[in-house]
Amino acid sequence: MISITPSPSLPIAALANSFEHVTTSYKFYWFLALLESVNENDERVFEIDSLLARMIAHAWYVVNDLRLSLGDNDQLKKLIDLLIKNSSLDIDSSRDCIIQTVLTHLQQEDNIGRKIRSLERYVPYRFIRPFFDQALRGLKDQECNRRIRDLADWSFTSPQPCLYRFVNIPAPAIEIHPGWQLYLQRHRSVLTKFCLRHLTNYLQKNNPNVPSIAEKLFESQTKDSLPGHLS
Repeated sequence: MISITPSPSLPIAALANSFEHVTTSYKFYWFLALLESVNENDERVFEIDSLLARMIAHAWYVVNDLRLSLGDNDQLKKLIDLLIKNSSLDIDSSRDCIIQTVLTHLQQEDNIGRKIRSLERYVPYRFIRPFFDQALRGLKDQECNRRIRDLADWSFTSPQPCLYRFVNIPAPAIEIHPGWQLYLQRHRSVLTKFCLRHLTNYLQKNNPNVPSIAEKLFESQTKDSLPGHLS
């Protein structure tokens, strides 16, 4: 099993725990979108809309070409089917076209945009929840987001900072901690493999009769020059 590189100044175990006990594919595609953004731009602030669009682009080939199930509770396939039915996109659309089309729907705040934006209410928050497990213990689900925002903001100046905090620029966005930015850039390959290995296990669980998912997933990541690979 691939493990991620330790760091004395970052809570790496909390990041690894983000991929445990998942019930949807969202965390995997959120992290791939985040990794891609950090390594394409020497920036630390990314609009959440942009990351949601990249999530859908990452899942596109898996859903349309490989026809793999993302799980009964996962909404990404429904969103992708909705985009194909109600936009100019088709199963062979380029990732740039997918991203731009999703961003247009989000900006227009139409029916598709609102459905996609529903992911914003929990995916960015649930991903970093393992950084604050003890502090969140006993809280009702509807109370968690505000508490996670507060904890992430406080954590930014702590000795063991959270991966990101929430900001407005003025659009809702996340700000990657400087130490984490360097870590993500330096260990991009290992982190991508780690994420894809967990995604492979998740997909295999939801598609038990489909062979060679790791190989097929590798193809999905190279089809549009997505980051990383499995080996």
